[in-house]
Amino acid sequence: MAYIRLECPVTHVWYLKHLPSYIANLLDKPLKELE
Repeated sequence: MAYIRLECPVTHVWYLKHLPSYIANLLDKPLKELE
């Protein structure tokens, strides 16, 4: 499987919309702030 190198970290919206939001919990940020 290939990948591309990006200048900044990105994630798919599905990881934010899943409840509970794993990324919001990991970063200790409210979901609205991450959107």
